[in-house]
Amino acid sequence: MKRTSVVQSVVVDVFDSAGVFEAGDSGEINCLSYAIALQRQNARFGSYNLQFVDYDAFKVTIPIADFPSPVKKRTFNEHPFITVGKITSVGFANSAVFHIGNTGNVRLESRALQIRNFIARPPGWTERRNV
Repeated sequence: MKRTSVVQSVVVDVFDSAGVFEAGDSGEINCLSYAIALQRQNARFGSYNLQFVDYDAFKVTIPIADFPSPVKKRTFNEHPFITVGKITSVGFANSAVFHIGNTGNVRLESRALQIRNFIARPPGWTERRNV
């Protein structure tokens, strides 16, 4: 027996790209978000032709958990409702899911790469390695 979620109110200020708000049951949720951010000290107008496949961060295969065979279980929900008064959140970022209800499968992925090209190092610059 599945449980029913009862929420009096939900307040969310911001949902970013590929963010999902789901109220109710769902079988599957997939969220993907890719980003390349380019910041240059001097403007260079024209096309940049930035491709995801050109960067290792977007080539890496994200492993999917291999679950063992299903476990046999019996569940008894004494109360068929999950009741919540108010949910408040500032926001949900890339590939985030805010879900009220039952879900079968959820797969999320978010990758970002930022490129900054400066002629001289900006004030307060600290070089970080192996990050």
